[in-house]
Amino acid sequence: MRCCHTLVKPLLYAKAVALAARDFNNTSCVPASTNSGSIDVGNTTMKTRFCGILLGILALVTCASHAADPYPTKPITLIVPFTVGGTTDQVARILQNELIREFGQPVIIQNRVGAGGRVGTAEVARAAPDGYTMLVTFDSFPTDPVIYKDLSYDIWKDFAPVSLLVRAPLVAATTIGLPANSITELIAYAKANPGKVSFGSTGAGSSAHLFGEMFMINTGTKMMHVPYKGGANAMTDMMTGNLDIFWGSTAFAQTVANSGKVKFLAQTGESRNDRFPNVPTLKEQGLPSLDIYGWMGLLAPAGTPPEIIARWSAVLKKAGTVPSVADRYRDLGMEIVMSSPAYFTDWLRAENKKWGDVIRTGHISVQ
Repeated sequence: MRCCHTLVKPLLYAKAVALAARDFNNTSCVPASTNSGSIDVGNTTMKTRFCGILLGILALVTCASHAADPYPTKPITLIVPFTVGGTTDQVARILQNELIREFGQPVIIQNRVGAGGRVGTAEVARAAPDGYTMLVTFDSFPTDPVIYKDLSYDIWKDFAPVSLLVRAPLVAATTIGLPANSITELIAYAKANPGKVSFGSTGAGSSAHLFGEMFMINTGTKMMHVPYKGGANAMTDMMTGNLDIFWGSTAFAQTVANSGKVKFLAQTGESRNDRFPNVPTLKEQGLPSLDIYGWMGLLAPAGTPPEIIARWSAVLKKAGTVPSVADRYRDLGMEIVMSSPAYFTDWLRAENKKWGDVIRTGHISVQ
């Protein structure tokens, strides 16, 4: 493909010059003089117009040849707004090698941590809309404008949805020392110790945070919310006994499953996840079934050309079928989606409404 583009430019130049030479073989761009030494204005005007036309043709050819350059022609940066080792980071790194293979360029992952993911998100909102800076986002993205009134970006105007990458049910992981071995026992213990049980999240507005808030509303319990910069930090605190419970994705749960320092009490969804066949669902334990997922998606800066968005969508769909990618996601208990831009747009609006209603109904404030 690239060799074709390499040949196009000289061929276009050659044709433009040949056409011009055919009609004006002996003309010059220098004004001609008559025998009397005066300038031949008519001849000069024609020749001047010819020179302008020729230059215009060459300019158009140059622009056309540059426009035909294949994307990408330089390294691509994926911004992950959370810590290395967290779930969002893992999702990006699983894709990295396949993206390098498909695009034929380096794909660099940069972790821009801070403010519950808003630091890295703001960086992509300000980036050039050329497909070379992309955002791997997660489930707090559509709730940020409901919670934070001073965002430096507009999620609907500053970003172009590309794909919902993966999703996974939430699993209630607790520190091994918590005196509760089921959701029923957790509820009883939390009611007997109001405000003493801590639950963590990957930031205000994340699925872990909002589900924790919904859980308290539905069960009449009161627990203390502890936001973290990423799941890896929450994992460390839980294993050392400094955090009681974390409603994390199956990917998060997988990373601590064999540590011997945590236990799992429940999971969301209609049925048990294949990676956690021994963990009962909330429905099995007498609580309402909730169709709630942790998820990750890909966004581009608003104004990114549609053909680049389409290229990414196609590459991601293909990547999701590659065994080395699919197997690693499934090992983390994730459902591979790799959706279209339109599907992801609808998903974001539905998430914004669902959790926005929860925040407003429950009068949840995080600022």
